[in-house]
Amino acid sequence: MRPAKTIEKKKGTFKAKKKGVRKSLSRVKKPVQFGKEGDDGDDSDGGSDDSDASDYDLTESESEEDEEGIWEGLFDEFEGMNVTERNECDDDEDEPDHDQAVDQVGLNRLYRNGKIVGDMPFRQIKLATWMIFNNKDHFLTVFRDYAIQEGFAVRVEKHDNLRFTAVCLIEGCDWRIHASQLMDRVSWAVKTMSGEHTLCGRLENNPMVNSEWLLRHLQDDITTTPNISIDSLQKLCLEKYWVKVGKRLLYKVRMLAKSDMHGGYAESYGLLPAYAKMIKQTNPSTYAIVDKESIDSWLYFFRNLKTVFRIHGVQRDDYTFISDRMRGVEAALYEVFPKATRRICCQHLQANFANAGFSGGAYTKLFWTAADAYNEFVFNKAMEKLGKLNPEAHAYLQNVTELWSRHKYEASVCCDHNTTNFVESLNSITKEHRDLPVLALLETVREWCMKRIGERYDFAVDMDPNTLTTGGGEFEVRERHVVFPIKLADKQCMCGVWQISGIPCKHGLRVIYDQ
Repeated sequence: MRPAKTIEKKKGTFKAKKKGVRKSLSRVKKPVQFGKEGDDGDDSDGGSDDSDASDYDLTESESEEDEEGIWEGLFDEFEGMNVTERNECDDDEDEPDHDQAVDQVGLNRLYRNGKIVGDMPFRQIKLATWMIFNNKDHFLTVFRDYAIQEGFAVRVEKHDNLRFTAVCLIEGCDWRIHASQLMDRVSWAVKTMSGEHTLCGRLENNPMVNSEWLLRHLQDDITTTPNISIDSLQKLCLEKYWVKVGKRLLYKVRMLAKSDMHGGYAESYGLLPAYAKMIKQTNPSTYAIVDKESIDSWLYFFRNLKTVFRIHGVQRDDYTFISDRMRGVEAALYEVFPKATRRICCQHLQANFANAGFSGGAYTKLFWTAADAYNEFVFNKAMEKLGKLNPEAHAYLQNVTELWSRHKYEASVCCDHNTTNFVESLNSITKEHRDLPVLALLETVREWCMKRIGERYDFAVDMDPNTLTTGGGEFEVRERHVVFPIKLADKQCMCGVWQISGIPCKHGLRVIYDQ
């Protein structure tokens, strides 16, 4: 049996505590305001792989500090109850939640004398003794925010399910905090907080900052702007949270944030077979994913492309392809389409031309004049000037065996593209999404294509069917001192643009407008 203690009455006299049933134990629940609990975090934050915070390493244990004043009286009063009353106070569950805990006998008075922690925005966080938190995770979350806000780090001396004790990380600083679990076995409170950070400077590279903390504070910014740059995130951390964060850690945080938005890689690959099955049913022959660019992957692509042509009743194989000069493309192409014509992208050719030592404004201008020439006259003039500038540059382009100048293109193809820019435009919309899981990446491409097709369709529906008309006869259009003969019925202009591109040139449009 526990010996009876004496407690002081309000009139100043002392009386021995009576045994037996206590009277006037109210079970009326009083309203309690709860703060919004932050995101749950790991209790052992110091073990994070991206923070060298030795602040959460356990050292020698310390006995829990004694509670004083009214708190000691409440606990003594609880101990003095008989078995029946005590059972009424205890919850059958091992882990009662916060709402259940505050219904227990005597806890109304305990919470009334403490201060329950509500929502405290960053830069407005304050800690004081007998601030009460919903649970241990809530306390640790607010405490980490407070430490980063105030610019200090801690070394933990005690950390278990019942208590938490930490001191300032800087040697010689006397700042110290102790918190522990309350009698409801859920709530936590700050019991003591002593000392001042008089010897500590503000830590901009704070080891308390880890990926979990950054994700909790930057999630909304990354969700709003998924393509936000790492430099922008660094600037945001410095201006809003007063901390310097390395790029490597921010890359990880951005990846984690996108993973929360779009799902993880394992989940994405797990859904890929079902996604492929749906694509085959709704829009067959539209997607293919390969591991890398190689002869085998190009062969796979060209063979499937030929199969699609055959499915749609196209038997010809004298197609024109345009690509860069990557190895493997040419061999795979002619194996599947032996009669094909191959053009090379002039953008890639010009880069090779510059890397060979022919860079600069004059070389670039003459190269593109020759590449864009629709007739042999303009091409020869550009090459002649290039030969005078540097005979080696002229010889370099003359030795290019692939088609690269427009005047050499077959007019029946009716396509004047000499770059792969239209393909690169598709690549550009995937560039910022390439770190997404594969399913999210494919959905991004599908949505972009759907919007583009819809926009083009709306434009075509609204177009006047008589916008372009053709008429018979031959015409001449003068541009400065040059005269261009035009055969409107044959869709030909001496400039060569209409024949090569299949689209009326400006001279042809002038005639069409007059007609």
